[in-house]
Amino acid sequence: MKSKCTFLYLSPLIRGIFDILENFSIIIILLNYPKRIFGIAMTASIMTKLKWISMIITMAVIIILTVMLIWKNVKIKEHIVKSLK
Repeated sequence: MKSKCTFLYLSPLIRGIFDILENFSIIIILLNYPKRIFGIAMTASIMTKLKWISMIITMAVIIILTVMLIWKNVKIKEHIVKSLK
């Protein structure tokens, strides 16, 4: 089970890295104002998207694992009830 949950352990780190890179990109853009740096602006935009994609994937995995755990517990309880009859 531990190997299956490795993504969940690393997910906050991955999201944090994307957030830091996004923040650095925005700081570079602000420090160079009024000059336009399109490459850095694109980098900031991509980091923002990656940050939110990683958040959505993490939440989806958590929801799926929770549903699987509930389903497993319901099946175990059903089995116990059937064995008591």
